Amino acid sequence: MTIVFKAPLAILIVAAAVFVVVVLAALLRKDVLWRKLLSVGFAFLLCGGLILWRYHDTKLVVDGQGIHADTYGKVNIAWSDVAKAQLIANIAASPYGPTNKAWGLGIGSSKMGWFRLRNGSTAFVTVENPEEALMIQTGSTTYVFGPNDFQAFVDAVAAHVTVTK
Repeated sequence: MTIVFKAPLAILIVAAAVFVVVVLAALLRKDVLWRKLLSVGFAFLLCGGLILWRYHDTKLVVDGQGIHADTYGKVNIAWSDVAKAQLIANIAASPYGPTNKAWGLGIGSSKMGWFRLRNGSTAFVTVENPEEALMIQTGSTTYVFGPNDFQAFVDAVAAHVTVTK
């Protein structure tokens, strides 16, 4: 099973806004033309780099070997490494709710990457649906998954490990 998390439109909006501001500032500045064009070129490279670096869909794959994600570092969880898989209701208010971003992207209820949780631990979080999530613990790492197609994801995981409430 493959779940695709669509790239947030906010990244494009921020990049476009930065580009427009820099272009307007460069055009309004009283300077020689080549310096204005240099500023615009730099803004184009900066915004284009941001888009290339961050604007891409994220895939979450559940297969016979485990769970694999390709965002903010490769994540590969083998089924044999899973110590606990637990359903979490109302993820935002639970001890496993993400609070502070360590490395990743958090726009609205969509969170992807490494976050500090409400209970103080750090976890890899991929959440689109703030209502419910699946927390998976391996030896020393916690993962929190909450895709929009949540029940299909839980069913795919439950085919390999025991999921508790």
